[in-house]
Amino acid sequence: MSWVDCMSFDPILNQWTSLNPYLQQHIAGSAVAWKGQILICGGKRNNTADGKPEKETSLMENYYPENDTWTVLNSQENCGSNMYTW
Repeated sequence: MSWVDCMSFDPILNQWTSLNPYLQQHIAGSAVAWKGQILICGGKRNNTADGKPEKETSLMENYYPENDTWTVLNSQENCGSNMYTW
């Protein structure tokens, strides 16, 4: 698994299912299930381009289970770059 992999657990079947990956990493980001969708916000991401191991992200993504896709919702307006949990 990588930092963008996402899985769903079915407690009735006691089974994990792979979903399409996030569009960007959300290491230690916050997530919530809401109205049948998943919102993930903030966290950190690996950034090998500038040699730094991690950078904070303000990206918010929404997962739509009916078509197994992620969409970027916005950035700074609703999801501060320091929004991550431990």
